[in-house]
Amino acid sequence: MALSVKDGHALATFRKAAVVTHKILKHSFVRLLEDAFDQAKSITHEEIATHVDECCEHPSKVNIKSPQGHYESCYFPIVQSGGKYDIRPSASTNGETLSDDVIIISLGVRYNFHCANMARTFFVDPVESVRLNYSILLELRRECLAVMLAGRCVGSVAETANRFIRQRCPHLLKFLPKNFGFGLGLDFRESSLIMNAKNQRKFAQNMVFNLAIGFHDLELTDMQKADAQGSIRKLSKYSMLIADTVLIQSGDEPPDIVTKHSVEWKDVSYFINEKNDKDIMPPQGKHYTPEQVESQSAIMSSRLRERSKACAPDRSSLARNEKQAELMQQKLSVKRSEKSSAWSQQGQLSSRADILEVDVYQHRPVH
Repeated sequence: MALSVKDGHALATFRKAAVVTHKILKHSFVRLLEDAFDQAKSITHEEIATHVDECCEHPSKVNIKSPQGHYESCYFPIVQSGGKYDIRPSASTNGETLSDDVIIISLGVRYNFHCANMARTFFVDPVESVRLNYSILLELRRECLAVMLAGRCVGSVAETANRFIRQRCPHLLKFLPKNFGFGLGLDFRESSLIMNAKNQRKFAQNMVFNLAIGFHDLELTDMQKADAQGSIRKLSKYSMLIADTVLIQSGDEPPDIVTKHSVEWKDVSYFINEKNDKDIMPPQGKHYTPEQVESQSAIMSSRLRERSKACAPDRSSLARNEKQAELMQQKLSVKRSEKSSAWSQQGQLSSRADILEVDVYQHRPVH
């Protein structure tokens, strides 16, 4: 038990590892993902994982300056898409080509023998049932975080998760995993702190956990895919996973999530097949409020991505598609130009900001 409770130095290293983990996800993986969408580029899971792994070993690749050899991967990053998913920690990356449907990334960075871990799921052209299941997953995550309090049983996380799903949407109960994460320490996975229903050990202040919430092999029926765009139409099953490094606080104070990458729907969903605003319609028998219609339209316009279409349209369709492609290319060029300009203006500042953020966590006082 004594080794599970971390001292100030250990907590500082966890926080520092968490900052770097988040930066790598944001500036390495997400950038690769969006470039693949923008350029209709073929890239394998293994190629993405290799690039992310190199960034874990050399954070300077994402503009974080640090002495050589201070960071390393906790494990080879796990990238999954295309209908084959495993949300267990023992999952592995295969050599198949990235598919623009449901994409899961898991990665961890070790600093001074302490690991931070996180996982996110990204959705491309998702259908409504996928969005609804993800919203339930976010609710489930909030419920689990609410019981990660000093003095509560570690097993209460699994009990809470099962009770919530049983009451809220029992049809999803069979897709829940048995374990909801584990303690982090000198060992990446502390076997005595697995978050399953049987664990009667207590949370204590300054313990560190990897909370992993997910659904495995959810079903996607033909009816649910009736209006689907893109590759998601090929899926019959999919999974989703959110994992974070969490520090237990004192008393009733909620746990501190130190891997900060957003889990909000607007930040993890992409719409890369063109769709007119008039096509943004609710499911049959339901009605969107004006605010919901505006929100859907904003998401569509702000996250639309160009993609090549391997088909042979007739002459009129070809002319229309060429015009649309030209307009979209102009939009992307402007966007990339703005990004490039902002990046060049912030070049030195962003490196300095990353260093400062890491240093703030490293020297943050522990109460």
